[in-house]
Amino acid sequence: MRRTAGWRKPPGVFYVGRPTEWGNPWRVGGKAHGALDPATAVAHYQDALVKAQLLDKAGVPLLDRVEELRGRDLACWCDLDKPCHADVLLHFANRER
Repeated sequence: MRRTAGWRKPPGVFYVGRPTEWGNPWRVGGKAHGALDPATAVAHYQDALVKAQLLDKAGVPLLDRVEELRGRDLACWCDLDKPCHADVLLHFANRER
């Protein structure tokens, strides 16, 4: 993702950042949970996802819906060379059943 003038998200790419229900509530460098580095923020997200603590608007655990993301290209604002919660979502969405 970019904020460059004229840039557009490629067709078919699914945005999973904040404020979507798939967004990571643990902000890198944020003050609410302390100054988190990317790896720690992603670890918190994965832990909460696996423990069914991340819910959609209807109260359904996101882990129960993660297969909706199978085969999709996901986008977030994280730097491509840093850990991102989208990597966690891709792992669970595309795992062998």
